Amino acid sequence: MNEQLEVLLKEYEDRREENSIHFTRYNKQANYAYLYASVVIAISGILPSLETALAKIPAEYQEIFLLAVFSFGAMVGFYLFSSTLDSLYMMYVNGIRAGVIEKQINEILGKDILLWNLQILNHLHSPKLIRIKDWIKPSVLVVVWTMLFFVSTVFVLCFLSYIFSPQYFVWYVVIVAILTAFHLYQWFALNKTGVHYLWDLIQK
Repeated sequence: MNEQLEVLLKEYEDRREENSIHFTRYNKQANYAYLYASVVIAISGILPSLETALAKIPAEYQEIFLLAVFSFGAMVGFYLFSSTLDSLYMMYVNGIRAGVIEKQINEILGKDILLWNLQILNHLHSPKLIRIKDWIKPSVLVVVWTMLFFVSTVFVLCFLSYIFSPQYFVWYVVIVAILTAFHLYQWFALNKTGVHYLWDLIQK
């Protein structure tokens, strides 16, 4: 076997294995995010019944304590979102590299044998391909509902801040809204600017 071809096949398998690891990690983190959102919503329902426990905290510190709780909840949400984004990024890196290797192997063999990452996945996951006639890509629907889920969870935290920590409500909402917009923008930037940058970088 051609020595260069053997090296490429070995790296191709490595990229596929690493991509599988990050794909599993991505799915786990997505599940954690949904669980987190469920917990936040559940807590919003039981907070009013915790008046006895809150009474043990001096009145002047109750709002600060609850603000800290809501802030921690927001930070956990942003961490889960960022961690999931990191897994998606690594999947792109390995997928693009696998596509480049497929192209190199095809050039060595003189015919197009490997096309999965190079052509098929590259086309199917292209931001330009959103729907075909009346069929919408399932991944697009998942993204829409995930974003709505994320925003809804943030809204619940802001609402809890309004109810239980009104003195700091405005500051909390402004900071959380800015961070939410920033994280959502990073997802769109990764899928638009980031992917093109990775293709240009890895194909060199």
